[in-house]
Amino acid sequence: MAGDTRKRKAQLSQQEGGMKRKSTTLPLKLNDVIAGNDLQAADAWVKAHSEDFAADEVLTEFKSVTNAAMNDRSPESTRRLFRLRMVLERFLSRSLDGALSSIDERGLESLISLPHSDTSIDSDLIQLLRKLEEDAVGPKFAGPRQPQAVFARVYNFRGCRLAENGHYVEAIDHFTTALGLEDTFVPALCNRARSWIERGETDRAAKDCRRMTELDPDYKPGRETVAMVETLGRFQSERGGTLLELAHEHGLLELLRRYDRPRLPGETLQAAMRQPGGSIADEQAPRNPGRTPSE
Repeated sequence: MAGDTRKRKAQLSQQEGGMKRKSTTLPLKLNDVIAGNDLQAADAWVKAHSEDFAADEVLTEFKSVTNAAMNDRSPESTRRLFRLRMVLERFLSRSLDGALSSIDERGLESLISLPHSDTSIDSDLIQLLRKLEEDAVGPKFAGPRQPQAVFARVYNFRGCRLAENGHYVEAIDHFTTALGLEDTFVPALCNRARSWIERGETDRAAKDCRRMTELDPDYKPGRETVAMVETLGRFQSERGGTLLELAHEHGLLELLRRYDRPRLPGETLQAAMRQPGGSIADEQAPRNPGRTPSE
């Protein structure tokens, strides 16, 4: 009996001590959180990790999950990256003691000048958030709020970033996924047409161009793409060669690879400096703001 009592006291002492120490095991994996749509699970992860775990453990897990998802160029991975940004924003908001009423509303730039309790960790997390926005899911969109429209723009953004790095097959998958969510979203049609040109698929590029023209004949990047497809197709039938060879020969590669997506902060500044009389505000919007004929 006395032995049982001592054993029970030892168990209680261990439990009590365990509540005071930072845990060395994570009860809920970040990968599991971003695999689904459960906001309660995301909030539970943020609460548990902001209260019970060392900052370096959190940073390590965020970096590991981000790198793995970034190396996966599938549309499903892009959806996970979008959820990862949401969790990271919530974690930062909580770790900064509520200094922001809503990171979701104010965006990444609102974090930069805040005082941080742990400058190095918070700075690393903010840079990770910047990486997610610039290389994966894009900046905050000022347009539609419906989930399908938001995800269409996220897929379009990452498709552009993939195409800009030469991953045209994966980029086309993203543009196609975006169009599956919003079939009148002309930037995705335009960007897919340009990716088809990169792949030498003239007929498919022409088909997307026809659809673009039906939806929005005044869409400037679309008109540029139509002109490129017609010109390169004519040159190819007259003298042969690949579409890319012809685009290079006639100085069209830079225009071809100017995909329609929101510009990043550095690109905004550079573009404004290149254009006399232009303003940064003018350059912050995408070349097409995402208007569809029904809006």
